[in-house]
Amino acid sequence: MIINILLLWFSVLSNDSNSFENKIQQAKSVMSDSVELAIVYAQEAEELATTKKELGRVYWMLGSLYDWNNQPINASNYYYGAARIYDKLRDDNNTARLYENIGTVALNNHVPKTALRAYEKGLKHAERHGDYQLIARMRLDMGLAHKLEGNHDESLQWYMSAYHVIRVEGNAKDDAGMYSKIFNELGLLYTLIAEESPTYSDTAAAHFEEAMRWADSDVNKYKPLNNAGYLLMKQAQYDTALSTFKCALKVGEGIGSGSLVIPTLNNMGVLHYLTGDYNRADSMLMLAIRHNIKDRNYLDNRIDRLLSVQVYSSVELARSYEYLDYIHAVKDSTLVAGFAAKVRQVLYNQDRLEAVTAQQMIELEHERIMQDIASRERDQRIYTWVKLGGLLLIIVALSAVLVWYVRRVRAKKRAIEQTIQELNGKYPMI
Repeated sequence: MIINILLLWFSVLSNDSNSFENKIQQAKSVMSDSVELAIVYAQEAEELATTKKELGRVYWMLGSLYDWNNQPINASNYYYGAARIYDKLRDDNNTARLYENIGTVALNNHVPKTALRAYEKGLKHAERHGDYQLIARMRLDMGLAHKLEGNHDESLQWYMSAYHVIRVEGNAKDDAGMYSKIFNELGLLYTLIAEESPTYSDTAAAHFEEAMRWADSDVNKYKPLNNAGYLLMKQAQYDTALSTFKCALKVGEGIGSGSLVIPTLNNMGVLHYLTGDYNRADSMLMLAIRHNIKDRNYLDNRIDRLLSVQVYSSVELARSYEYLDYIHAVKDSTLVAGFAAKVRQVLYNQDRLEAVTAQQMIELEHERIMQDIASRERDQRIYTWVKLGGLLLIIVALSAVLVWYVRRVRAKKRAIEQTIQELNGKYPMI
């Protein structure tokens, strides 16, 4: 009886855990096909979470899903919630990564001040954790945020700080990719500086070459190639720029992601437009649109980000090359019409949406979800006390049964002893 009660109690607890894990696995299994359905499963897992660690996991998952679904406010809120939980769990590694995610969401939505605050918090946790690769990446992130604010000197210092960490604590074999990323970002920074001081163009080109030399993957090779082509195009070296773009296109297409090469196709469209070859410019633009249509996941979840971040390609193309007029040329596709609406919205937001407003929205939503976390933590404490109370009741019940059993055994023993004495009195041993 006692064993059955204990087995029943622990089976209830294990079933709750399995239900949570099942919902997490269901969310993971469908996220590549339907982010919306994955969010539903993750929200169900959120309701089943009974520990801080489980709540942190599901908040992180929901943050990622909303991020992929291009819902930055929700993504930022859930990342904040997860970061707070992991911070309480004294998990500096995951706390740092979550603050990095928060910063990246803010950066991709052109709110650099929010990004800087998040990256600063993340960097503190990364340094406390001691992972030099994470520290270097966070310092590189700080440079990106300062660049978006227009603080080129600050950005350069953070990039060099990231480089110093890798050079001192890393090694060429394990950190080649990080070297490539740092040099690529340095090249982009010097490209911006060269717009005011053209003498820095050679410095930018040298950094792109260094980024390609360190590239440990086709992705890391493609990006500096495309950026080097853009630099050459800005210098009006159109033939060399076109050759570089073709090389980048070949590398990018070899990776197998249609969305990856869109910046290069857009850049080639701009180049042909600048050289007066409007037919080829039109072909490049239509090819870029077709890539967006083929990659539905990218079109639905990433096009806003592409247009807002890749200022040097898509947004410039949208403004200078009458992007929307060419989109309307393809009238038989509802997808392209939707794409045009997204372009309009991005351009409108970029021109009129104040970063302060976006930041206030994030902070207000953040307060709301923090209250929700506090409520959940309170409910979790109540649940824990209920479990402890249940266990205590079982212990009390077991103790009572044990006491009753001992008394019964003793009573029987006394009765037997008394019977033996009576028998000995009647029939004494001879």
